[in-house]
Amino acid sequence: MSYAAVLDVATALMLVSSIVFTAMGKPKRAAPPKATASFAAYLKEGAATFRNDAVFRRFVFAQSCGGALLAAVPFFVVAADKLGMSLQNVALLLGAQKAGALLSNPLRGWWGDRLGKLSLMRVIAAGRIASPVALLMVPASQAALMPMLLAVFLLLGALANGLTIAVIGLLMERSPEDRRPAYSSYFDELTAPVFVLPFVGGFAVAALDTWIVFLIALAAALEQTLLLARVEAGQDVDGH
Repeated sequence: MSYAAVLDVATALMLVSSIVFTAMGKPKRAAPPKATASFAAYLKEGAATFRNDAVFRRFVFAQSCGGALLAAVPFFVVAADKLGMSLQNVALLLGAQKAGALLSNPLRGWWGDRLGKLSLMRVIAAGRIASPVALLMVPASQAALMPMLLAVFLLLGALANGLTIAVIGLLMERSPEDRRPAYSSYFDELTAPVFVLPFVGGFAVAALDTWIVFLIALAAALEQTLLLARVEAGQDVDGH
């Protein structure tokens, strides 16, 4: 019953959030959206966009690497459990994750406006290297275990929220104004396959243990950092 109560509260809050969000309306456009003749033409245009726009293509690959990090996300809690955390302590870790997301909001907003969304995304990509490294090197000492895990989950929350702000902001910033909905659609479709990786990660953990998904996450974070380093600051998504 206690779990059911938590789920009921979450569902009610999500409903209120959806109603409030949709009631806001939409901003006025400076230019009318560019429409294609048919759905087939729209898909063909998406393929051409991915093929011809090097910056957009690199951004898709970078975000795909970021999505590959999702393979490890469910297993941070599994790893904490294996290290001896009780159910109540896991709840504290998830609380630290949310605290990291909330506390870092002002810094992310300032950084994105002052130094640019690309700079913010680069810092977040580099920071995501730390989480799997920390889990792979967590100390055996029970005295140091809880503070270490709290720091890891605090960092996870800060990076996850920051990435959402950076990705959406950078995509909107770099896409042509009259084609932003189309670019957003192409981007989401091209990066969607990586969201099945937690499912694949489950099989990997069953076969080899949790360390394998953290190694995959580490490799993906390094690759994402390298790809973002090749996107030039101030360069539009169409290459200018």
